[in-house]
Amino acid sequence: MNSTSVPLKKQLQIFYKDFPKSLLRHLNFFDLLCTSIGINIFFLGLAALSNIRRWRKRGKSDQDFFLPFILAWIGSFLWTVYGFLVTNWQIELVNGYLTAANSVVLIALYIYRIRKKSLAAVIFITGLAAGSLLLLLTQLPNITSVHLVGSICSCMQIGCACTMLYMIVLAIKKKRIDFIPFLPVAQIFNIEFQVTLYSIWIEDFYLLISNGIFMTIDGLVFLLFFIYPSEPTVKEKAESLI
Repeated sequence: MNSTSVPLKKQLQIFYKDFPKSLLRHLNFFDLLCTSIGINIFFLGLAALSNIRRWRKRGKSDQDFFLPFILAWIGSFLWTVYGFLVTNWQIELVNGYLTAANSVVLIALYIYRIRKKSLAAVIFITGLAAGSLLLLLTQLPNITSVHLVGSICSCMQIGCACTMLYMIVLAIKKKRIDFIPFLPVAQIFNIEFQVTLYSIWIEDFYLLISNGIFMTIDGLVFLLFFIYPSEPTVKEKAESLI
């Protein structure tokens, strides 16, 4: 009996019955890990783009310090270049998406900025440095370029992670952690944990060292939410109203 003699409804029932088992047979842990990272990075990009709506509602972006947005763009751009150098399309894809999202955010940050001079100067210097780096990489052997960009990426990410040590010290001193939002910390920890597993799987030293350290420090911040209160006490709320 060929498939044409089976009614369409019956074919669909067979397909939907066998689809989950067939999918699990063809998928492995690495595929699921990559898919999960991709989904998480997608929502991370959307979270960055949500700043635009906030600035549009306010009518200006001057209340937000521009340096974190510049650093976010530099980080995603450098990891995209690194992915290209090591011919890893997965690193290229997720970081290329983040670079595009961060670029849109930077453009909006500039458009809604009332005092544009400082931001324009920093964007110009950043673009000039990025262009100079790309020009330099064309003159270097590929292996040298990989180590150079990988080292810069790792140092930048570890440096950003170390800034969270101040938050940890502050939380321990105050014995509360209500000054840090829980959701971004949990989201970043989840992503860093998965990327660390990914870096172990593909045996990438630079991904492992940078994301492993970031995951560890962010994990300590995450742990503090289960030790100290994440909301002001009733007494503190009352005092703030006086």
